Parts: sequence; structure tokens; C-alpha cells
Amino acid sequence: MKTTNMHNIVIFPGRNKSWREGIGNFLSSKGYSPTGINLTHDFMKLHVSDQVQNISDLLSNSWQSDTILIGKSYGAYLLLHSLLDFPPFPGKIVLFSPVLGKAFIESQGQFFCSIPPRSKQLLRTINEKDFPTPAHIEIHTGAQDNGCDPNLAQEFTESIPGASLYIVQNKGHRLDHSYENKILIEMIESMTK
Repeated sequence: MKTTNMHNIVIFPGRNKSWREGIGNFLSSKGYSPTGINLTHDFMKLHVSDQVQNISDLLSNSWQSDTILIGKSYGAYLLLHSLLDFPPFPGKIVLFSPVLGKAFIESQGQFFCSIPPRSKQLLRTINEKDFPTPAHIEIHTGAQDNGCDPNLAQEFTESIPGASLYIVQNKGHRLDHSYENKILIEMIESMTK
């Protein structure tokens, strides 16, 4: 089993998920020691300002150049809001299918609209190019992702110097675990060389 000298791998999962599921379980099985925050029922009952504060509290202990922050879906959205209150992050950030603002979702012939709290604040920060530019940030989203509009993801990455966007063809909001795992292992190995 591989061990790592990395200080932190911090996971911010999707809504109603534990950081130990999916990515957390995979990284643990590879000998890494991730941590994170659970976006389960009790957390989701908190006001959004308290959700962001909980994430900010976790971030304040993870502010190192050898840290990887992993955000998925709504967890990525809360992570981005938390980052607004900090100087530029010195490590690496990877976002999988991040919620970035208003999205229209079609499911089984029915249309739904998702408007996350504080979406105007995040979009204003992006449009005004005031997002604190991290050392490394990348977004991975499906070409048919209605929860993370690829056009909004493009706008976001274009407003942040050095940001990268990867559009995964023929995929929606849920990317394959094998795809996410491959991206993370490559990132971790690039930081430990």
C-alpha cells in the first residue's frame, strides 16, 4: 500500500453525501489519508452562511501548498463561496461537476430549475474577476451536465488566470468514478514527485 507525505487531501462531497464515500473510500484504499466534511442531513439543515462557515473552519487548517481540495457538485459550490473569504489558495483545487449557479435540469421529460443560495454573489465575483486566483484550479464536468452548465463553467475558468476546464463528452452531472479516480491519482503523484 502506498503512503504519501502530503499534509492534506480535503473532500467536499455532493449534497447528502459523506466525504468517506466514493472518492474518500478510493483514496483511503490507496493508502492516502483524506479528510473532509459531510454534507448529510444535519449539515444540510444549517443556513447556508453556517454551511460556508463550517467549510471555512476546515479550510483554515488546510492552507498549505501541498494540499488538494476536492469539491463535487454542491460541495464544490460551498467550497468556492468559502474561498472568497481567503487569500489565493496555495495548493491545488479540483472540482467535479461543480454547481456554479442557476441550472435548468430535465429529468424524464420534466424540467426543474435549481437556484442555489448566494448564486448572484458568486457570479458577480466571477464576472468582476475578483475571485482569489488559486495556484491551481481545474473543473471537470459532463457535456450534458444540467447541474453544472458547461457554458457557466467556461465563463468561470476564463475569469481565473491559469484555470483549466475539462468537458467530458457524453456525460451528465455524474462523472464515472474511474475518471475521477484517475484525475486524482495523477494530481497526487504530480505533487509528490
